[in-house]
Amino acid sequence: MSLAGYLRAHPVSAGAGMLAVSSCYLLLRALGLERDPSLLVCLLLGCLLSIAGLSNYLRERRFVRALRRLAEGEGDVLAQVAELPQPGYLEGDLAWSALARVAREMRARVGESRAEVVDYRRYVETWVHEVKTPLSAAHLMLENLADPRLRPLAVELGRVDDYIEQALFYARSSSLENDYLIRRCDLGWLVRCALRARRQSLIASGMSVDLEGLGDRGVIVACDSKWMVFILGQILDNAVRYRRMPGTGEHAPRISFSASVLGEGTAEELVELSVEDNGCGIAQSDLGRVFDRGFTGANGRSRSRSTGLGLYLVRMLCEKMGVLVRMESEQGSWTRVTLSFPRQGLDRLG
Repeated sequence: MSLAGYLRAHPVSAGAGMLAVSSCYLLLRALGLERDPSLLVCLLLGCLLSIAGLSNYLRERRFVRALRRLAEGEGDVLAQVAELPQPGYLEGDLAWSALARVAREMRARVGESRAEVVDYRRYVETWVHEVKTPLSAAHLMLENLADPRLRPLAVELGRVDDYIEQALFYARSSSLENDYLIRRCDLGWLVRCALRARRQSLIASGMSVDLEGLGDRGVIVACDSKWMVFILGQILDNAVRYRRMPGTGEHAPRISFSASVLGEGTAEELVELSVEDNGCGIAQSDLGRVFDRGFTGANGRSRSRSTGLGLYLVRMLCEKMGVLVRMESEQGSWTRVTLSFPRQGLDRLG
């Protein structure tokens, strides 16, 4: 706060001081005091009033600057409130006390909210582990019965299992950084693990899989294997959900995987894994929002009941692992998801 700003904020006090000096001069002159002594008295009075005003300005300036930083929202708001200097004048002390009380109440509510989130996450994790037991038993019974008529039931149970896994990752989304371990992983092995986990839905949908683009040579990347299998599973689920339907084209539904190393031998070396399907594609108006939480787009509204969480979790998990993800598509023709794995520091991993 500048001195001019302070004067503009206190016009009554500034005007009253100037009026007091002028009135003192006129009164002294009216009482018969000569001009020079009158000016000297008025000058002394003006200096005393200026010193008092300057003292108030300097005292308020520090507090107002701290309030301005707080209002602009830079940094931790609660920490800044705790560091606010006590002004030492009535109005400022009242504002300081009010802010301190608001901060205490906010910390208490934040603590309660965090405790509720932790309890909720623990409940979901416990529920997931409990519900997986009867699901596993149901899968085992279906395999033992070996009745082709029950294959659709096995597919639906697999979808339930996938949604449960998605719910578990979403419940842990606030603390996922405590639940991953970056290791050297074979990219082909990760893809095959994801395909095995989704084999029932792939078979039921008639989706063919092309792995020729992965090549015979194992490609090593740095990631958390559990997270990456989940990410690839979400991509596979979308490919199945939005596959080419019978009668909409001459080609059967297909998904292909390909890997390539870019900038080999340089500091920017990375591995790109592309997952491409020949499904219904995505409208260009939706393409920029497919990774937003809860966004389903035109396809999700017209073809299936989509939660809009799968690709959101894909983006979030990739960001935490330092993996870049992007999506390209042509409506009515194809969709390609590309994962870019940096190679820096790969040799130091176990």
